[in-house]
Amino acid sequence: MTDAEIDPRCRKGSYKQDTLIARRTMDDWQALALELHGETEEELRNAINALKENIAEKGLKNIVYEKDDDFLARFIRTSKYDVAKAFRMLNGYYLNRASLPHKVAPRGKGPKDTEFYVPLKSIMILDRKNWDGSSVLIFRQGDWDKINTKAVLADMLFFGFYVVEAAMRDPIVQLQGLTVVFDCSGFGIRHLPFCDMAVFRYLLSCVNGSYPMRLRAIHVLSCPAAFRFVLNLFRNFLTPKMRARLHVHSSSANLDKYIDGSILPEEYSSTSTSGPFSSKPTFDKMSQYHDWFVTRSYYGVQTDNAAK
Repeated sequence: MTDAEIDPRCRKGSYKQDTLIARRTMDDWQALALELHGETEEELRNAINALKENIAEKGLKNIVYEKDDDFLARFIRTSKYDVAKAFRMLNGYYLNRASLPHKVAPRGKGPKDTEFYVPLKSIMILDRKNWDGSSVLIFRQGDWDKINTKAVLADMLFFGFYVVEAAMRDPIVQLQGLTVVFDCSGFGIRHLPFCDMAVFRYLLSCVNGSYPMRLRAIHVLSCPAAFRFVLNLFRNFLTPKMRARLHVHSSSANLDKYIDGSILPEEYSSTSTSGPFSSKPTFDKMSQYHDWFVTRSYYGVQTDNAAK
């Protein structure tokens, strides 16, 4: 979808009602959950218990399931309280993660193990939220092939998985969702040999429903001709719902029509008040949960005799 075809709800000034809800309840996620989804504590508890029953009765034998209430609530909310759908999503979450076990939540590792990725300045989640209340995640080339040729495309998932998981600890992010920006400027035909299709399959599965998140929009910027076939392939495999949320822009010039320019890094908006692009603040925040991530890395598909 091009700028001309963009859903008008994604334009600046069209989020008035969403913005009022977001700002009025930013510090009160329970009120926001009630207003947006009719969620009550009792309903959430009943749904979580029902999901745990599904795990006990129908869970896959090769998966060790995490049964923490806050973790399971993510699947309940994303599936809009359809417990059967939440259970399918939970299985998909673990099975998809197991497709790249050495890059997506590898056993015994956590965010601090991705510090080598920080100097690449390739991924960050913005400190402030967009007009619609969504958190904004940006991926770009950065200094990927300039200062560290040892990093591979899959390392984007190694770092990025922790970024999103840390953000999803916040119920507000679960409720208001994510806006994702893929800035393709700087990529070209020389990068094609580095395209790992396993990475694209993982991302496609996440977007199509194996990851518990509300994805508000995906903005692809400056996609070079050499990568358009990958983008078109990706688009063709999206569900109709997600295809409508994929927006392609010829450059970053108009990005602040869809995302508040003041919250964007200064490379993306003349009205930015956020400074230059940096992965360091994002890394520092998610590293606070390093031990939590290490513990959680042992859940999921068991490929050997290890068990939690």
